[in-house]
Amino acid sequence: MKNLTAEARKGGDLLPVHHGGTEARRKPDHRAIGSSGHLESRQLAISNWQLARRVWEILGAALREIFDESAYQRFLERTRSSRSRDSYRKFMQEHEATSPRKPRCC
Repeated sequence: MKNLTAEARKGGDLLPVHHGGTEARRKPDHRAIGSSGHLESRQLAISNWQLARRVWEILGAALREIFDESAYQRFLERTRSSRSRDSYRKFMQEHEATSPRKPRCC
């Protein structure tokens, strides 16, 4: 009991500390742990949010490619036209003319 500090005798969270070959115990500095722990958890939450946002963006881009939304947007930019029935009709005519025909079975 003589190797313990006054804080250790009171009880609470104790960490081993070595002083000149003898082991003593003291409370951790909660201010240092609390601030860095909070900062790390906040950074982790931000990085998780950024990861989820990036996954959502990639999923959206893949769906736009699958359903020809991206191709239509590129067509509009190339022809410098706006979204309309006429421009979509021209896009579909061009798209059908350039896409290979699927062979019919049976």
